[in-house]
Amino acid sequence: MRLFPLLVLPLVACANAARVDAIVSLQGDAANGATLYATNCAGCHGADGQGGSAPRATGRDAAEVASVVLGGEDEMPAYADQFDDQEIADIIAWLDTQG
Repeated sequence: MRLFPLLVLPLVACANAARVDAIVSLQGDAANGATLYATNCAGCHGADGQGGSAPRATGRDAAEVASVVLGGEDEMPAYADQFDDQEIADIIAWLDTQG
């Protein structure tokens, strides 16, 4: 039983890597992304994505953003079950408009 987490973690990482690739290949809708971001992300990352109580969300590579949204990072929880791939692509598209 102690080895179970060691066997499962690589499978989760592989699944996220495939999902990141799928997200990055999508055409995001920045208008929808703005709404999703304002509702779910701005409280920590700031209204413009430049940072707040959490690090800056803008200026990051699309694959990096997708990976962090899916798996979480530091204090940020994972949102793999809250957003579908298109919604994450939409958020990334909006972030790209913010510089």
